[in-house]
Amino acid sequence: MWYKSNFLEQAPDKTMFNENVGYARRSAEEDDLSWQEQHLTANGCSTVFKEEGGTTDRHVLDECLRYLSSGDTLIVYRLDRIGRSLKDLLEMVLALDAKDIHFCSLRERIDTRTDEGIATLQLFRVFAEYESSRIRESTLIGLATARAAGRVGGRRPKLTVDQIIEIREQLKKPSACIDSIAKAYGVTRSTLYRNQCVS
Repeated sequence: MWYKSNFLEQAPDKTMFNENVGYARRSAEEDDLSWQEQHLTANGCSTVFKEEGGTTDRHVLDECLRYLSSGDTLIVYRLDRIGRSLKDLLEMVLALDAKDIHFCSLRERIDTRTDEGIATLQLFRVFAEYESSRIRESTLIGLATARAAGRVGGRRPKLTVDQIIEIREQLKKPSACIDSIAKAYGVTRSTLYRNQCVS
């Protein structure tokens, strides 16, 4: 899997200060990342991680998330640079907050360092809880419908309902690895996809 990025050769000693860290990603219709980088550096980003488009894997974003530490702020030019979907975005921002890392989107003026940003974060939590509850409910309804239709024979399911829900929660984490989670539960990647663990 290929990717292009510009990294510092060695992350600085960040124990003495909090850092604004930028993440820029080029979409298919953009020529380069210079305009995003200009906005990020103008807003105090001392480090900018740059990712080229054209692949669903985001190696540079993973590297950026590993670089961040408590008290830092991740800054993007606009929300679609970091989230593939609303669900993906909600999970990302909440995961950052859990590690005491702030998030800022310049275009939408979302900044979790401000009172307005904190209020937005609370809304994100409500939406995330709703989504988790909806998934659990639809899973249980689907299984109940299958039982009512007599589809209870055959091989024993490789994953229980609780395990499916657990795996979905684990895969919400930005650093989650599908292969590692599949191995931990003694199943294959295809089993996770077949059970709709991967959105």
